[in-house]
Amino acid sequence: MLNIAIHALEALTLALFAYAAYRIVNLSKKQSFQATTTLGVHSALDDEEILVDEYATPAPFITRIETLKEAQIFAGIQMIAIKREFQDLETGQLAWLREAIGYYLIGATDMIAKQAGCDLNTRTKFNELVLNTNLKLSQQEFKSITLGAAERITGDDVDMMILAGAKATKQWQATQQVNDSLKLRTRLNDWGVFA
Repeated sequence: MLNIAIHALEALTLALFAYAAYRIVNLSKKQSFQATTTLGVHSALDDEEILVDEYATPAPFITRIETLKEAQIFAGIQMIAIKREFQDLETGQLAWLREAIGYYLIGATDMIAKQAGCDLNTRTKFNELVLNTNLKLSQQEFKSITLGAAERITGDDVDMMILAGAKATKQWQATQQVNDSLKLRTRLNDWGVFA
């Protein structure tokens, strides 16, 4: 009987080591909220990489306020068509839509904040403010979306949503316009959210 217990514990220990190795490899592949592109990206998105210094010094207060204002304006503009079409966006039935929109807005807000030199903590707060203002997310929904964004794999749907938001923001900052191919409503169609 003791022999069986020892073998069972050995097998359990081996399984735990295998699981730990799997998690280490998997987590090492994860990226922060940095938006990057991959090969095979949708034709509307070029292969340009978006690089911003992750260890920038904290931005001054007035810069942070202006940055948040800019993120809210961009999000509001992108949400106009969505809110016109889905007036009941806050209902539980449209949680899937809020999630997809959330990823796009995280990419946009994070890019605006990174370019202003905001640190990770400030960017996270900005994401929460922008998403809550536009989507009225519960704390659980916000945590789920930010966790999905943090654990995305390069090239997956979540990564593409975040990247599209970041690219749209860069274009909007440069020209005060966003090409139809990068607008939130168009991206939702292309991702098959409304299929």
